[in-house]
Amino acid sequence: MSIWDGVKGQSQVLGCLQTLVDSNRLSHAYMLLGPSGVGKRRVAKTVAAALACQNAGCGDCRECKEAVSGSHRNILTIEPSGRQIRIEQIRETQRWLSIDPGRNTWRVVIIDPAESMGSAAANALLKSLEEPPPNVVFFLLVEVDGALPATVRSRCQLLRMNLLPDKTIEEILESEGASPAEAKKWAPTAAGHADRALALFRDDEAKDWRETFFSQLASLGSSSAARDRLVELSTEYISDRASKAESEVLDQAAEAEEFLKGARGSGLKTQIKENSSRAKDRASSEAAVEICDLVGSWYRDMAVFAESADVSTLRNQDVAGLVKGAALNSADSAGALMAVAEASGILGYNVRETEIFESLFLRLSHLRR
Repeated sequence: MSIWDGVKGQSQVLGCLQTLVDSNRLSHAYMLLGPSGVGKRRVAKTVAAALACQNAGCGDCRECKEAVSGSHRNILTIEPSGRQIRIEQIRETQRWLSIDPGRNTWRVVIIDPAESMGSAAANALLKSLEEPPPNVVFFLLVEVDGALPATVRSRCQLLRMNLLPDKTIEEILESEGASPAEAKKWAPTAAGHADRALALFRDDEAKDWRETFFSQLASLGSSSAARDRLVELSTEYISDRASKAESEVLDQAAEAEEFLKGARGSGLKTQIKENSSRAKDRASSEAAVEICDLVGSWYRDMAVFAESADVSTLRNQDVAGLVKGAALNSADSAGALMAVAEASGILGYNVRETEIFESLFLRLSHLRR
């Protein structure tokens, strides 16, 4: 199977990029704009694999597999160090690009998420975008339109990637072993984010957590204990996601343990520590956003049900009974959704997630009185 067949639901973007690769007309920089979980990084890695492969992205060779796994020597992925991508990381990338890899060898730099670059890092990157080395392609992965400086945006070709339709997520779930009934049940819960649907389908504990979380939301307002429990569940979820992400990086590093010996050992250990810390921070941020989206979907479902009394239109059909029993009127739902949107807007700033959710669930409990 061709490497181009591995990304679902982004045929327009992939078709454009495949044509450019085949005709050797790639630009030096692209900004992939779209929400999390829609395949931005997978698209970037697909192009990288096609450039590295001797057969235009066969999907089976070592070059393709290393490109997709993130271990290819000519593909560099830059992620935040802490909450930001720092200027030192951009300068290290520029040093990496200054080394000649050999004739006609392509290199790909993936910056994810690009909006996490500090102003100094963005200005440093600008030099490479203005005077790009030969056979280098930058992919800047961005979730928020307008988040990058205009000087950086203007030097990139913009490609928009939208949330995935439920039908596409159903196909992805079925390709991963879900029955048609399971796929139809879980696809709407992801609200266009395929990664969320896959995680939920594969993890029974995640299903149990959802049911507990929604049952507490249904009790919010009638019980102060529900508010405290929701904060606890949210904090535990964020912590668990962060720990898993950190462990995955450390497990991958353990496979290369022999490289930690000798003179380079200290430097490699430092790099592994930095990578695991970045993965932990990123997972924490994504989990907090996911919780806000989950709360928003609950109140969205209640507003929809209050209007139509049609269970088939609910996103969270696995807890349809809870939605029916707790449905608010439209005005209350509108106020709740506004509170969720305001909490989402604070995420990413220097405010602890626990404090954000304490405030959010307190506001939501007042709407139920």
